[in-house]
Amino acid sequence: MSCWCGHGPWHHYVHPYPPGYYPPPEYYGPPPERARRTAETEDLTGFLRRLEEEIAALRRDVDELRRSGGER
Repeated sequence: MSCWCGHGPWHHYVHPYPPGYYPPPEYYGPPPERARRTAETEDLTGFLRRLEEEIAALRRDVDELRRSGGER
């Protein structure tokens, strides 16, 4: 038995659309997380080396300031 407007039997019972017989589509829900890139050993070693060089330069600057008595 269809509704007077021709939608189908589900519309006769105040449902605007038929019930969902199929699972939701793949895009339904939160967006998938991006795959995170794992850091390579060489990248980490280079990063650590640059940090150590930066720290050594900062320590030299601080020692120079201490020797000069804070006057610049």
